[in-house]
Amino acid sequence: MQENLPNLWPALEFSLSIKTILNIKDCTLPFAGILLGSPSSLKTVSIELFRKWPQTHYTDNFSAKSFVSHSTAVTREELVEIDMLPKIKNKLFLMPELVPTFAAKDDDLIQILGIMTRILDGHGYENDTGAQGHL
Repeated sequence: MQENLPNLWPALEFSLSIKTILNIKDCTLPFAGILLGSPSSLKTVSIELFRKWPQTHYTDNFSAKSFVSHSTAVTREELVEIDMLPKIKNKLFLMPELVPTFAAKDDDLIQILGIMTRILDGHGYENDTGAQGHL
């Protein structure tokens, strides 16, 4: 590996470390890791290695409302299959590029970061709307 992909190890080691956190017994707190590196440092390659792993949720982009949508087009039971929050619980959540998130309008970015902060504090995220009530 070192001969063919000499820059892969730092990103791969970081990704493996985060994945391994999911195996810690009784660990209930989520962990957020952001892989930073120069262009062509194989960050995306290391993420792609985990993309098909069953305990992974992969997306290229999401909105604040994708966590808990409150859609009225489906039943409350169907929201579990639509909303992203149940999909990422106890999984490795991969997003290869943060630019779509941080390039959002200021109000949207503040909302996304507020929801992510609440999720990452380990107490979950709940909200209310007139459409579906409390979720």
